[in-house]
Amino acid sequence: MKGVTLKTFHLLVFWVAAVATASAQSCGSSSHGQNSTNTPIGVVAGKSMAGSIGLLYSDPGPADWWMFGREPMHNRRSPYGFQEDTYVAVKWFPPQGQVPKEGFYSSPAIADDGTVYIGNDDHRLYAITNWGQEKWSFDTGGGIWSSPAIGPDGTVYFGSYDGYFYALNPDGTLKWRYSTSPVDSSPAIATNGTIYVVGWNGYLFALNPNGTLKWQAPVEASYNFSSPAIWWDAGAGVRVIYAGSGSKLFAYADYGAFFYLRWAKELGAFYQYSSPAVGADGTVYIGTLTIDDEDSLWAVHPDGSTKWQYVIGREIASSPAVAHDGTIYIGEFSGSNDGRMLALNPDGTLKWQYVTNGVIWSSPALDADGNIYFGTTSHYPGYTRGRIYALRSDGTRKWYYSTDGGVDSSPAIGLNPVGGETVVYVGCADGSVYRIVGAGS
Repeated sequence: MKGVTLKTFHLLVFWVAAVATASAQSCGSSSHGQNSTNTPIGVVAGKSMAGSIGLLYSDPGPADWWMFGREPMHNRRSPYGFQEDTYVAVKWFPPQGQVPKEGFYSSPAIADDGTVYIGNDDHRLYAITNWGQEKWSFDTGGGIWSSPAIGPDGTVYFGSYDGYFYALNPDGTLKWRYSTSPVDSSPAIATNGTIYVVGWNGYLFALNPNGTLKWQAPVEASYNFSSPAIWWDAGAGVRVIYAGSGSKLFAYADYGAFFYLRWAKELGAFYQYSSPAVGADGTVYIGTLTIDDEDSLWAVHPDGSTKWQYVIGREIASSPAVAHDGTIYIGEFSGSNDGRMLALNPDGTLKWQYVTNGVIWSSPALDADGNIYFGTTSHYPGYTRGRIYALRSDGTRKWYYSTDGGVDSSPAIGLNPVGGETVVYVGCADGSVYRIVGAGS
């Protein structure tokens, strides 16, 4: 099998345990919002969308960084800038002197009050105050690699390897949970409150804010890692959900009580760890992991036709970010300590590339000044180390910070509600969450 053997092995081992846990729990009593059927409801057909126009989700959103990819289209752009060329980075959580947690492979979500939500391998979702103290934690029955999303009312949504999808109140109490199968995918929330997430049982779930099922639609493969993105097709007046699964990219239209499969595009992928991002013109970008050295970044028109395909030929687990000028950023790697961050022009030509010291699972985050933030993981005999990078929009390095473990988590950018400075948060396999601010802040 081509790919990243260390994490793939970890995921497969975790899956065996998670399936056993979920199977055992499915025999127990049901709880609010659970569903035992896997029969999809909807209409499956093709549909032409020539001439459709998309709308960006407006800022400000309900939180600083309210889901994986920041907002429903997953452009991964923050409205806050980070102009300083020098910085201060700290192991922010747990506080100094406390024992580190298990690995943080989930990516942070940041609320407007500065609270950071992030999942951990120890089965807990953590809520962390602006001062780096634990506000509360919620224990599930499995590891949490799914990245949380924050709803308009402050509800926190996330999936777990225990086979459930969770909704927590802002105070950390359970609002509801829904039986989905193990979830590695991170949820996306539409402006009407619908939550979309993909389970390992091969279904895209559309859930209402009260925890009831709106619909579920089949995708190609089990063991889904890619997270859905949402686009509003203004020409057709319908919300479109893009989900990568197996070898295909799926486009489902959400008509409320039922769904409609617009198209399923073959990308030749073996697995899709990369999650789709949608540009301002409706172009969908997604990376693929193949077994024949055709690993690519794809640009797909809203009607499902290919805009362009940039063949990278090296593993892609990172998800793309789309800048205001249309530049697309994505990480890739080959081997244990060899990765590159790529910048592509909107026409699919290479703009620049930056060589790193490690593999890139982390997805880039963009600040308002055009800087790019991401993490890397370097494997050595018996241990791993990582770095957090900041690059300028021209591909030159601003700085990097070395960590005591790999950084597969993707950075999130927020605003300190007390001091007003821009803050970057990212999880690490060393059991810490790192916090980075400008040295002048």
